[in-house]
Parts: sequence; C-alpha cells; structure tokens
Amino acid sequence: MDDQDNWRYVGPAEPRFFINVLMESGEVVYTLSRFENVDAIYYEGFYDKEAAIKKLRWHGYDFREEQLQ
Repeated sequence: MDDQDNWRYVGPAEPRFFINVLMESGEVVYTLSRFENVDAIYYEGFYDKEAAIKKLRWHGYDFREEQLQ
C-alpha cells in the first residue's frame, strides 16, 4: 500500500446479508437473509446481496430468500 492516504470507502463495516446453512427434517437448507440465524450450523456474511447470490449459484445450491425487506 504505497499510497495509503488516498484509499476509498469500500462499504459498510458490518455484513448486511447472510447465507445461513440449516438442518431441517434431516436435510440441509440454504437461506439468504438480512440476519444471521442462531440455529444455523454455518453462516457467512456479505456486504451486498449480489455477492451472496453469486456464491450460492456458483456452488449450485438451491436456496430461499428470507427477511430481505
């Protein structure tokens, strides 16, 4: 970082979208939500919705969107 005085603001300090991985009736379920789910076996935060959807689709996961409004 040669020019540290000229960096730009890149986004929010906290993730705004979360991929939550849950077990429901013995099956793995992927959700995209505005909140991390405390019951999730795994979650990952993203700063923008498009990046989260891109990761889910890149891996070929079926997912549902929850609480995005």
